[in-house]
Amino acid sequence: MKKENDINSLAEKWLNGTITEEEKQQFEAWYNNQPGFDIQWLKNETEEGLKKRIFQSIIHQLEGESPVIRRISWKRRLSAAAAVLLILGGTAFYLFNRQDNIPGQDISAGASQAITSPASATATLTLANGAIIRLDSIKVGLLARQGNATIHKLPDGGIRYENGGRGEAAMPNTLTVPRGGAILTVILADGSKVWLNAESSLRYPAAFAGSRQVSVSGEAYFEVSPSAAKPFQVNAEGVTTQVLGTHFNVNTFEKQRGVFVTLLEGAVKVSNTSAEHLLKPGQQAGAAATGSIRLNQTPDLEAVMAWKSGMIKLNNSDIHTVMQQLERWYDVDIKIENGVEGRPFSGSISRNNDLATVLEMLAMTKEISFRQEGRTIIVSPYR
Repeated sequence: MKKENDINSLAEKWLNGTITEEEKQQFEAWYNNQPGFDIQWLKNETEEGLKKRIFQSIIHQLEGESPVIRRISWKRRLSAAAAVLLILGGTAFYLFNRQDNIPGQDISAGASQAITSPASATATLTLANGAIIRLDSIKVGLLARQGNATIHKLPDGGIRYENGGRGEAAMPNTLTVPRGGAILTVILADGSKVWLNAESSLRYPAAFAGSRQVSVSGEAYFEVSPSAAKPFQVNAEGVTTQVLGTHFNVNTFEKQRGVFVTLLEGAVKVSNTSAEHLLKPGQQAGAAATGSIRLNQTPDLEAVMAWKSGMIKLNNSDIHTVMQQLERWYDVDIKIENGVEGRPFSGSISRNNDLATVLEMLAMTKEISFRQEGRTIIVSPYR
């Protein structure tokens, strides 16, 4: 029997469209060998309806019940099974994109308006003179000028800087993505590309005259253009990351634990006022403005980078970590009552789901309950 992590990985690959034909065969062989998991495709049943039945059958299996499902060979629509995380012990789930309502708790009772879609808030660009531009109100093309540099809005909603070629004093710009905002990209004047998460901001010069220095708050992923003459430096909460050309992620959300720098390619030097550490690809450094730098040799890179592809990936995450991510993406306030702490959560959530769907699926783990009051979500022990 394949390991649980292998099966979960195959399910995610199928949903994301990255699975190979060989991996499809492995998943199908595993699926068809599971007792009680063969599910009949009913005439006129939608794929979304089948997904719901698959999820409910797995829930019943975990509860020790016998699902009422007629057993026939699985011939069609196996991808529907891959759209649900296969629950293989512990509290795990896979939240697929869906439009129908799954029976469960009414978490919108008392709410004046349903919170139906993420990524609704608007990113803003603050220019050197203090002018603030709402990016959703600007058409594709030339957006503004900053000295000799020009700023262009791209078709995907991001922005690109082009340097006029003459050296000049730095003109600081700030790109801000609020809570509830969509992931935004910016191509800096040196060609470096940055992805900015919700509830995050990036401060940088419109054109790099001497050194290349930027500051980030929140979370950003960098693909830095190489330049031996001009090292690239990211400042975040007193922690400095210096590179020549590489791919890495900077996360300042967990302020109590420090700043986390995760290296995917190349090499970076992470430093503060007390220490410094050279990272290798696949390593993660955790640091505050002072004190030692903690090295993680084997971080979960998929979980670290899930946000960039519009996913929230949980790996034995506690309830506070889960709720903090939902707060950022849906622009809500979440209050956690006493007695909620329990088993950790593992699984994946697509950010294309509305909030009600996410909370309904979390409640189906029978670990926690929710009630909604306006844009405030109260989390309490399951009842």
